[in-house]
Amino acid sequence: MPDLRILLYCPLSPNPPGIYDQSLQGIFGLDWPYPIDYAFGRQDTPPGGDGGYDQITAKYNYARKLVLDNDYDALFTVESDMIIPSMTLQRLIRVEADVAYGLYCSRHGRHQWLAYAWMNDKNGESVDHGYEWCVDVWGQAAETMGVGLGCTLIWRRVLESIEFTRRGGSANDWYFSLDCRKNGFVQKHDFGIICGHIDKERDKIRVIWPSIENPLRMYEVKELT
Repeated sequence: MPDLRILLYCPLSPNPPGIYDQSLQGIFGLDWPYPIDYAFGRQDTPPGGDGGYDQITAKYNYARKLVLDNDYDALFTVESDMIIPSMTLQRLIRVEADVAYGLYCSRHGRHQWLAYAWMNDKNGESVDHGYEWCVDVWGQAAETMGVGLGCTLIWRRVLESIEFTRRGGSANDWYFSLDCRKNGFVQKHDFGIICGHIDKERDKIRVIWPSIENPLRMYEVKELT
């Protein structure tokens, strides 16, 4: 474990504040006794195309290049609007998978869990449609179809085979999960790593958390303090 070389990469938002204080606190507050390198991505004006999605794809490919060019064993991605628990990296390392995810909710729509039971190029369904299954795996790691790079550990062998791409209307994390599946890489979520997703709505800032307290609403919302 001390010889394991990990790059923590955080793509900064082009919008203020760039990264939330709570996200920084989580990144630098990890309970991890070994060396770790950090990189913060700030490439905000890619040429042409859909600026937002193209921008984030370019950032992740830059992180991929850093890993492959500098002999890192794994890429640990934490996005600038995530609140992660201190034990996150310790738990992700222990997950027996090629790609391991912490659990968080979408900021949009019905705030579904970004952990998918099935998906194709255009559609998919979150595991949170199966309440009993979610209760059974709560606190444990279980295989999923992936989705989301907000809190994700990707081993080098995956990055050697897969580049981050966009091939349609979704963000690059969607196609990354599909490509992992296509190449036979195992993806698992650790449902014991419960992450908050910060959402700014007008003048209010709130945090969306996964929850199993209510089968009709698999999340809870708290004001950011």
